[in-house]
Amino acid sequence: SACGRLLRFMAPGDYRRLQTRMRMTLPWILPKEVRRAIVLDYDIIPLGDLARLWAVFDEFSPQAAVGMALETQPTYAGSMHGHPGLNSGVQLLDLERMRADAYR
Repeated sequence: SACGRLLRFMAPGDYRRLQTRMRMTLPWILPKEVRRAIVLDYDIIPLGDLARLWAVFDEFSPQAAVGMALETQPTYAGSMHGHPGLNSGVQLLDLERMRADAYR
């Protein structure tokens, strides 16, 4: 299963990664009628209209299925072997593309 494949890459007790990776199972959990999703961490407080964020889907390249910002918090930035990390607190998921892609 997709969930099983994701869990194989995780260190035991790594809840933060588990939470992030479990979101990647949404294409198979949500009904096929749900084509896109914005996923927010529980501590995110939107200060503006989420329709502006939704409009970013229109800027995705034809191959893009997931949108995340680069990490700017020094605690997490650079934690990916010298590369800037990704902030998973706000994710734009094109569920339709994720379902169709070899991502499975």
